[in-house]
Amino acid sequence: MRKKRYSRKNTRRRAALGGAAKKRSSLKKRFALYPGLALLIAGCVVASYSVLKPKVSAYIRQNEMFTIKTIEIGDTQRVDKSEMLKASGLHTGMHMIDVDKSSVRKRLEAFAWVKKATVMRKLPDKIRIDITERTPIAYLGDGDVSYIDNDGIVLPPTAGAYAGFPLVYGLKTRVDSALNKHVVDAADLFELEQLLQEFRKRKKELPYPVSQVDLRDCGIVGVMLAGHATLIEIDRSATQTKLDQLCRLFGYLDEHADALPAHINLCHHNLAFVQQ
Repeated sequence: MRKKRYSRKNTRRRAALGGAAKKRSSLKKRFALYPGLALLIAGCVVASYSVLKPKVSAYIRQNEMFTIKTIEIGDTQRVDKSEMLKASGLHTGMHMIDVDKSSVRKRLEAFAWVKKATVMRKLPDKIRIDITERTPIAYLGDGDVSYIDNDGIVLPPTAGAYAGFPLVYGLKTRVDSALNKHVVDAADLFELEQLLQEFRKRKKELPYPVSQVDLRDCGIVGVMLAGHATLIEIDRSATQTKLDQLCRLFGYLDEHADALPAHINLCHHNLAFVQQ
């Protein structure tokens, strides 16, 4: 009885394995057919597109429903919308199919204050333009006063005043041929950003924001703080150490002096020279 039962089990197993093998082989055959079928479908789609495209394009071009009736420009603070519209080359009555979004975007991004321009067709008759403006981080004090942003792009002055930025001297600039814009030297920009960041880290000990930065001396950076006429000279090779020293000095002056001194020199190894 045992042998019979065992043999029945083996028979069942063989039957099951045989069925699975047949299924796998049939699946392989099906999958072997799919690449050819996929290529056939793709070919039909391409052929249909090439045939229908001229007809669809002709229909759209002849249909007045697809002419521009509205050009909408998103909110801006520093760029003039009328200038943006003029530079875009778009106008009402223009056909939607003639709008080259890439060309429009490039023309708008040629403006110094425009960081990014997005052009969207909203069928059947509307164009939407969104402008991302550059955010200034400092005034450029050499020559005519202008702004710079965190990409180092030199920005011309605009209507209205913008407070809270330091006035910076000594930044080297050049013309970027790819962008066709004036830009600040990358090393100078990095040093400025690092310096301002170090001051922000010590906001509790140095509660006065930076109002002026002078980078004209290759070994020394001159700093002035808002609301004070104190000139602080810092060794550029050891900025973090010298700012920690300045924090300790400010703590001492807070307790023992009525006002900040006229001049603080932190360019020596472990000494701070203070001049009233």
